[in-house]
Amino acid sequence: MEIILTSAYALLFYYIIRKHEFFKTDFKSAWIPGAFFLLKCLSGILLGIIYTKYYTNHNDTDTFKFFTDSKIMFDSLYTKPEDFFRMFSGIDSKASELFPYYEKMNSWLNTNQIYNDNKTIIRLNAFFRFFSLGCYNVHVIFINFISFTGLFLLYKVFASYCIGKKKELFILLFLISHYPFFVQIQ
Repeated sequence: MEIILTSAYALLFYYIIRKHEFFKTDFKSAWIPGAFFLLKCLSGILLGIIYTKYYTNHNDTDTFKFFTDSKIMFDSLYTKPEDFFRMFSGIDSKASELFPYYEKMNSWLNTNQIYNDNKTIIRLNAFFRFFSLGCYNVHVIFINFISFTGLFLLYKVFASYCIGKKKELFILLFLISHYPFFVQIQ
C-alpha cells in the first residue's frame, strides 16, 4: 500500500510541477524541474532506507523522531479529539493534561536548543497523516514538495540576475540542496 500511495502522490506533485504556471522555466526541456523533484524524492526515500537498515535507533534521527511523535499526537484524535486540536493548534497547549502526550514524544519537550521548532515539524507531520495513512515515504514526498517549491522560489529570485546561466543556476541550487544527504551517508 505504501508504494502505491507514495507513487501516486509523487506523480501528482510531478504533474503539478509540469503543468502549473508557477513552475514554468524557459528551458527547452520542460521536464527538467519535475525530474529534479523526483530526484529529491528518491534521495529522501533512500535516506529513509539507510536509516532503517543501518541506523536503527530512530530516537536519534530527526526525520523518524518527528514522524513517530506525530503519531502520538494524531492518535489522540481518536481518543480525545479536543487534546489533538489543542496540541495541533497550540491553543491551551500548555495544559497539564497534555503532558502525558508530550512525555511520550521524543522531541516535543526538547530544551537543548535556543529555539525549538520541533513542535512545528511534529504538527506538520500530524497534518500529513490525514493524507498519508501513516506511510513514512508519503511524508517524504510532501516535505520534498514543500522544499522543492522553496528552492524554486529561490531560483526565480536569482534567475533574473543570472541571464544566460539560468540552467546552471537551477542545477547548482538543486544539487546543493542534496549536499547534506551525501554528507550524512558517509
